[in-house]
Amino acid sequence: SPVRTRRACCLRALRRYGMTSGLPVNLRGLVGENGVIHGLDHFGWSAPYKVLDEKFGYNGATVAAEVKKMLGK
Repeated sequence: SPVRTRRACCLRALRRYGMTSGLPVNLRGLVGENGVIHGLDHFGWSAPYKVLDEKFGYNGATVAAEVKKMLGK
């Protein structure tokens, strides 16, 4: 139907942001090709989770900066 077609087109155009402590490819299907995923492309680091979160950008400041960049702001 025309309504389904419009919805499908609109959904594909949406910009989505995803964050994972795993491989970004795991969220690609949810975020889509137009989206941005913050994730790890490596393994093997060992430290308390708060240290790793800060080191790898798992915090509000990083999310805000990446979403603003994605939206062109």
